[in-house]
Amino acid sequence: MMKPGRLLQLTARITGTLMVAFLIMVMFGAITGDPNKAGAPLFADMRQALLFLAFPIITIIGLALAWRFELLGGLITLGSLMAVVLMQPDWLQPFVLVPALPGVLYALHGLMGGPIPAIHGTKHSH
Repeated sequence: MMKPGRLLQLTARITGTLMVAFLIMVMFGAITGDPNKAGAPLFADMRQALLFLAFPIITIIGLALAWRFELLGGLITLGSLMAVVLMQPDWLQPFVLVPALPGVLYALHGLMGGPIPAIHGTKHSH
């Protein structure tokens, strides 16, 4: 039988990988845009550019980092989604909870003692 910590990590990795694949498709679609608007700016204003930076770009970075640094990656993912909701409060809808799920799972596993980043320059006794 699988340990609860390992199950949590596995669930985080599966949902996180699926979310990254989806967000890459979203990002590709947003960048390639509407062929009828060729030459038009990608973003209408700075706010839209910041929203795009927070979601999907920083969300993807957080989920990718979470494979190695679970707590850090999970917190980056959740932070990016909180930034989106702060910039665009009407986006506080159930669809925002879907990409938050792997971030929450990674953060929980990280808090339970999952992999944490090593701090360079610390002395080890051998």
